[in-house]
Amino acid sequence: MGTDDRGVDRYQPVDIPVRDLHLHRVWGARSPHNTASARTMQRAGLTEEGYIREHVQRGGQWSDSITHSILDHEYTATATE
Repeated sequence: MGTDDRGVDRYQPVDIPVRDLHLHRVWGARSPHNTASARTMQRAGLTEEGYIREHVQRGGQWSDSITHSILDHEYTATATE
């Protein structure tokens, strides 16, 4: 868990999967147009991995996704900084 710009503890989306469930890898996918989600994933320590072309259907149209991930040893390193 980190702190926000006021020094208040904030929940990290990967705390429970990595710290409590002991998962080795946590990943997520987002729309290439969703810049807010990109910032959230970056702040959580996830690394952008790449595109999945025509990954999901939205409104009858195939859409691309961008994947992000963090590994357990990367989480441990960022959690102690």
